[in-house]
Amino acid sequence: MYKKTVCGIMLTLLFVGIFSLTISIKPAKAEPKTIVVPDDYLTIQEAINNARGGDTVYVRSGTYSEDVITVNKSISLIGEDKYTTILQPVEIFERTVLNIVSDNVTIKNFTIRYGVFGISMLYSNNTRIVNNIIQGNIAILSVNSDNSIIRDNVISGADGIRLRSSYCKIINNTVTSCSSTGLFIYGGRYN
Repeated sequence: MYKKTVCGIMLTLLFVGIFSLTISIKPAKAEPKTIVVPDDYLTIQEAINNARGGDTVYVRSGTYSEDVITVNKSISLIGEDKYTTILQPVEIFERTVLNIVSDNVTIKNFTIRYGVFGISMLYSNNTRIVNNIIQGNIAILSVNSDNSIIRDNVISGADGIRLRSSYCKIINNTVTSCSSTGLFIYGGRYN
């Protein structure tokens, strides 16, 4: 009887131990990674499509002509050098170059040119547009993209920046050669 009781207790302790281990095991979070264009993927859009939130898509110097590049996840899109890493649409002045539709996106170190819109931000909060050269009919369009930062850019186009968002910071940009409006804020608050 004593042996059966000890075996029963040992078996119970074993099952409790195994059960508690299964509860405390948590899946590991994937570490953010850097995807390099054109080393890992030939196009920027392909790299974005294969990125996960928190990743960086690093683009080497070169001219990249793609249809609208859509950033639909929280990533950083970083160019190697703002003078030599150039983004433009396949159809000049027919398309948007960069379309941002996700929160927490960073765009940095590019020349973005020849689009109807250089960058359009639609419902994309906490976006950072930093240290770029942006040339287009409308260089930057921001609609309902709150808490965004547009900083240290050189901007030119028919319209420089059109902003209908709130709580945004526009800091230390150079806006030149605009045939219409350099900065147009309509709607939105506390910018």
